[in-house]
Amino acid sequence: MTNLAPFEYVSLVDEQGTAGFSELEPPPRMWTDAEAQALRAKAEAAGHARAAEEARVSNEARIAAALETLAAHVGDLRGQMGEIESRIVGDAAKLARILAGKIAGEALHNDPLAVVDPVIETTLKQMTGPHRLHITVHEILKPAIASRVSELAEKIGFEGGIAVSGGAGHMADCHIEWATGSVARDHKALMAEIDACMAASGHKVQTTPDRRAGPDRDNDPQFEFDDADTLDEADFGPNTPTGTRT
Repeated sequence: MTNLAPFEYVSLVDEQGTAGFSELEPPPRMWTDAEAQALRAKAEAAGHARAAEEARVSNEARIAAALETLAAHVGDLRGQMGEIESRIVGDAAKLARILAGKIAGEALHNDPLAVVDPVIETTLKQMTGPHRLHITVHEILKPAIASRVSELAEKIGFEGGIAVSGGAGHMADCHIEWATGSVARDHKALMAEIDACMAASGHKVQTTPDRRAGPDRDNDPQFEFDDADTLDEADFGPNTPTGTRT
């Protein structure tokens, strides 16, 4: 078997060298250095502008999200503040009401009829139809209240019947009852509410004898009456007998 000699590759350059070849001319330039610098500056400016726009959009999105979150929190706070304000207003109104009752009770100490009268008048004005009312006041006020009720019923045009009786424990008490309901001014309950409010606010509640309470008045010698004692108009108004108006 004949052994084959390896193929030897010989290039033209290997045999002849570089003789006869000329170096290639560089391609003509498409722009000058100044133009290249201007293009580079323009590209950099465009890149900065694009980056700034992207940053602006991103910042605006973050600001919008933050504002939405803030608005939600403000809404919650507004609701909470509204609840707090309502509660404060309610507490203030309650405090004003009970303290006004306290002050009025003291200011009208010598005129209990002025405390009871508005309760009766307001009730009569709200009544519709021929109701039969039973009004209970302190025994001392019964004649004056009976006369006053007759005047109010005629003035308001009340169509029902009214009976006035004594038996209330305090001069400023007034209980009005009818078939389907009742209303009352309870001096003891009002004072208890005031004391509880004052105690809750940290004020010391001082208990003093109630000069207008029925039992104290009945047991105090200075308020004793004999059979000849009567009340006239100078005391609590016209002295007319208790009766029923139909």
